Amino acid sequence: MNIIDDIKPDVKFSDVQKFVGEQVSPNDFILEMYDHSKHEVIIDEIIDNSKVGNYFINVVVKDQYGNTINNGYIVKNDLVLKAIWQVKKINQK
Repeated sequence: MNIIDDIKPDVKFSDVQKFVGEQVSPNDFILEMYDHSKHEVIIDEIIDNSKVGNYFINVVVKDQYGNTINNGYIVKNDLVLKAIWQVKKINQK
C-alpha cells in the first residue's frame, strides 16, 4: 500500500516573548499543530539574540512527505527592554 499525503500540517502559530540571551526553540512558535505524519519545526535562520536589532525569521513546519507551512516573524531585540518581542506575524502560507 502506497500512502500519498499532499496535505500541509494544520498549525496555529503563536507570538513569543523571551528575555535577551534566552534560547528560542522553533516549537516556541507553535500553539497547536495537527498532522497525520511525522514532522519537524525549524527556524530557517539562527539569530544572535544578544545583539540589539530587528531580525526576520521564518518558522517552517514540514511533514515527512514534504508538505510545508511557514510563518514569518519580525524579532525586535531591545536590550533596554531586556526582552525579545515578536511584534507581528508577517505572513501565513
